[in-house]
Amino acid sequence: MKKQIIQIFHNMIDKDKRSDRYRVEEPVRPADLGITDQADRTGAAATRDVFDKTTDRKNFEKVVNDELRGKQETGCMLISDLDRFKDINEIYGRDTGDAVLRNTANILNACFEECECIGRTGGDIFALWIPGLSEEDTGYIRRQVGMVNDRLLHPVKELPPVSVSVGVSFLKAGDDCRSLGKRASRMLYRVKESGRCGCEISTV
Repeated sequence: MKKQIIQIFHNMIDKDKRSDRYRVEEPVRPADLGITDQADRTGAAATRDVFDKTTDRKNFEKVVNDELRGKQETGCMLISDLDRFKDINEIYGRDTGDAVLRNTANILNACFEECECIGRTGGDIFALWIPGLSEEDTGYIRRQVGMVNDRLLHPVKELPPVSVSVGVSFLKAGDDCRSLGKRASRMLYRVKESGRCGCEISTV
């Protein structure tokens, strides 16, 4: 029965890519950072989070800004949003949804080993700060995002297949965490508009 459900979900993803390519789902509503503040509303547990190696929005912003005040010259921010995560919760239940989120955080961390900080900055949104990467590393970032989606779409554990949309911005002179996040969010919207399950990188 579980295999049949997983196959149904695969079909949903394939159908979405073919026939629903240009329909924009309800947008992620970014705050100043370009992402929601849901993690902050969970109280004291937010600073620990339920995922290893992740933090909340406020601490993520602090870590990034502290590094930028240290005259960090290169780096990039990735904002990753699970595609149709609401469907996961509705079909499989919230326990499975939480397992999918944990798996996503682990895969992002594994595929971007250079990541200095990963924040769960919204319900299904993860932001990554990766110092040292520049526009010369665009190809590497695209390959790694492709690897993330390949692993999410073909999970080893008994989890439903999912995908992520990712927006990326590189550090520019005068940037802080919020300006980086806003540019990355604009790129994330482009991925959502063009079919999801992919990556767009800001060149501005």
